[in-house]
Amino acid sequence: MLGQKKRKGHAPRPQPRPIRYPIAVLIRMFLLGSVAVIAAAWAIWRHYTIPPAPMLVPVAPAPPASEIEIEPPP
Repeated sequence: MLGQKKRKGHAPRPQPRPIRYPIAVLIRMFLLGSVAVIAAAWAIWRHYTIPPAPMLVPVAPAPPASEIEIEPPP
């Protein structure tokens, strides 16, 4: 190739290094993930096994309209 100089003593190609995570971070991620899975399983179990509470409360009927005669003051 034109214009390129040959280098003497080539450095070895850089090799990818595995990413190292701190143990505390791995344990915390595992515990958080475990709690999330358990909570999701509990929510699905609860949704399909426990009947929900009624959302609407019956309202007493309004008293019937009655005509009240208002007498003028004496």
